[in-house]
Amino acid sequence: KAFPNHQIVYIVRHPLQGLESWMLDEIKTPFDQGQWSRMVMKFSFMIWELCSPFNKANAVGIRLEDVKTNPDATMRKLAVFMGIEDHETLYRSEYCGYKYWGPSSQQTGPITGFDQSSINKPIGRLFNTQDIILFSILFWPFSKTFSYTDMSEDDFKTQLCSIRPLLDEPLGFELKLYDKLENKEFLLKDMPPYKALHQK
Repeated sequence: KAFPNHQIVYIVRHPLQGLESWMLDEIKTPFDQGQWSRMVMKFSFMIWELCSPFNKANAVGIRLEDVKTNPDATMRKLAVFMGIEDHETLYRSEYCGYKYWGPSSQQTGPITGFDQSSINKPIGRLFNTQDIILFSILFWPFSKTFSYTDMSEDDFKTQLCSIRPLLDEPLGFELKLYDKLENKEFLLKDMPPYKALHQK
């Protein structure tokens, strides 16, 4: 309300790659239920974020992959949207002479703005094939908007019905996580993080 002429820029990422990366970053040794719960919170947060007003008149989503692999074209479009000069500083990951490093993760370590190591990580480091199919379908509306999938809307609707029974059973990554637990005080389906994810 304070800034009625605001312009919103979202940097988006392949949803499966992003979710898997965020979840993997929570896994430490020894693995415990608290880490698992934080992984589920990452999923909940992501679902919430995907409801944001992408691609409205005053908001635009830009793929992280495009920023990193084709910065010239991507940053030029961003400058036009923001109404600013296409300046050379847009292509340097620094501020006031200091190099910007993104938050370090267990998977990539510290990386700077145009480094491609995060987007080059394969999908399937935590999720199995069935998990990947399931999440691909759940994230289809977002993925279609940003050209992360070529699945048609008809195929999406058909597959959405077919995955419904899978949502009531443990996912592949949940079986892995349960095996990692040193303290198995509950059966898998009675685990609070299991219940929380399937409720979402």
